[in-house]
Amino acid sequence: LMGSLIIIPAATAKRLSGNLNQMLATAAIIAVAVTVAGSVMASSMHRATGPIIVSLAAAGFFLSFFVAERDA
Repeated sequence: LMGSLIIIPAATAKRLSGNLNQMLATAAIIAVAVTVAGSVMASSMHRATGPIIVSLAAAGFFLSFFVAERDA
């Protein structure tokens, strides 16, 4: 869980951001949003939180491929 909360939001933010400051802020926002959403979903479904959080983070990463990439 800890590894995925470090790597997946950063990889997603790198695809969506134009500079390092934007990437850091975006990664933090993504990590918090995925953690809160995953915790709420897991609680309502009576499931373990870790796999739900990782699944949401991975889904967000794959969705980032459909968003226009930043200028290289």
